[in-house]
Amino acid sequence: MGTKGGQQGDPLEMISFCLAVHAVWCRVMARHRSARAVAFADDSFLHDDLLKALLACADIKTAMKEDLDLDLQLRKCKVYIKGHTIQQARRKVRDCIESNEALHCLRDLLHESGNPADDPIQVDGIKCVGIPVGTDQFMSTFVHNKVLAVAQDVDKLAIMSDSLVHYHLLKFCQNSRLGYLNRNLPPHVMRNEISNKLGIQHIDIKIADALFDRGTQNRFRNWTSDERQWYTYILQIPHHLGGLGITPGKPAGIAAFYSATARFVQWLGSLPNKEMWVRNQDMHDPSSWTAPDFCSLRHLHATLIREYHCVEGPLPSHANGQQVDNRLPLPPLNSLARMQDRQSSASMPEHRRNA
Repeated sequence: MGTKGGQQGDPLEMISFCLAVHAVWCRVMARHRSARAVAFADDSFLHDDLLKALLACADIKTAMKEDLDLDLQLRKCKVYIKGHTIQQARRKVRDCIESNEALHCLRDLLHESGNPADDPIQVDGIKCVGIPVGTDQFMSTFVHNKVLAVAQDVDKLAIMSDSLVHYHLLKFCQNSRLGYLNRNLPPHVMRNEISNKLGIQHIDIKIADALFDRGTQNRFRNWTSDERQWYTYILQIPHHLGGLGITPGKPAGIAAFYSATARFVQWLGSLPNKEMWVRNQDMHDPSSWTAPDFCSLRHLHATLIREYHCVEGPLPSHANGQQVDNRLPLPPLNSLARMQDRQSSASMPEHRRNA
């Protein structure tokens, strides 16, 4: 039995851990005012110029050890330096560490395992809280690999002899696996259409094929394109409309990313120090947005209005309060940062249970 730490699986231990490390992070970041950091439990992200970021990292490593007896595993950390070759990036980190005694404790960041993707220093991208951050190629490959893993697991479920269990495993376990990525990556990234790699739409097809195969004993391959389109429609509409409720990831990703990013903008607008997180951008002026996710939100907002016939602002109603317009209302982008709750002038888009 261990004498330190908490019981694995106890949800209260996660809260206790967060409360403990939060105080340490606050004290350290107060000494590094130019840096920006986000941390949850043992997952953290730090952004600044290289030397300043390394100094903050050394500081947090020392503080975690002295205050909480926690060791920062540097070989599991990632240092992302974009716009350089891997040789240039390693040289920059090495020069910083060797020229500053306070950084000697970070020498493990120079470790080379033989597999560049596993090394601490990266130039293509990193994964932060399960989300890829980096070059277009890095993000494309990340999505491709995630889709491939789900597709392979869908194939493995063919061994299930109970068709109802097979359906439930596909619907609740496999079809939902990419939902987190769908909320945090723009739809065009999830589709991977430009790179010709696997995208979210391939999982929609894979799961549909697995269910069609089980239900028709592989005879579905003789369907015409119109027949397949119709049965796919039945497969994907909600139960109360007579379907099987397999929500397709490709169209659902539009609402998921829009809603999640719009709420993020709303939350940023409530922060007293938002200029620290969105430098040189006015949250009330979408034309000033330069962050990739904000630009994707702006583009998607225009697409929803142009191609999906959504409308900005509240819809007209009868005198008795009934809505007379069936279109989906969207909040004006310049109002998001001022919206404090769901009772604001326009609601965030939600998934609709209709065909």
